Amino acid sequence: MAAEIVRSWDSTARVLSSHRMAGGISCEMLLIEIVRDPLPPEKAVARVHGLWSTDRSHSARQESRVLLEARSAGLPCPTPLYHAEGALLLEYLPGHPTAAPEDADSFIQQIACLLASVHNVPIDRFQFLPRLPTEIQPTLRPPNEALRESEIRARLDAVRLDVRCDQCLLHGDLWPG
Repeated sequence: MAAEIVRSWDSTARVLSSHRMAGGISCEMLLIEIVRDPLPPEKAVARVHGLWSTDRSHSARQESRVLLEARSAGLPCPTPLYHAEGALLLEYLPGHPTAAPEDADSFIQQIACLLASVHNVPIDRFQFLPRLPTEIQPTLRPPNEALRESEIRARLDAVRLDVRCDQCLLHGDLWPG
């Protein structure tokens, strides 16, 4: 699968390695090491949409568009490199996930600020997305304490940003690692 996606993006590219990444509930995530002569090896991430998606080409195309708009709004997210039916090839962002950062308070504050900045993006950039009801009820599921969700939610409530509109962008797949 990885080789097909990479060859579709760049017919001169070769896959050196491909490894499944942990996480990725809605998609299979693959870390791919690629060579495009004469360039040095580079990494990319492939998001392969699951069979649950009824229109897999639309899913990848729409996700690519969302990422481009989010990035142009200043949100930290990968640049889409290529999309095809059921797959999206993304720029690799270096880093490592952590559920136990050295400075937990700073980590929680950073995540809360990131979420608040997502909610503060002007919605007019995303007119192509389906609209949700104007009043969204809080989720009834308990917070995931392994990810310290209750602390993040409490901090998010305390973060004050300049709200520019009465509707906001909601994240559906935030992977801070």
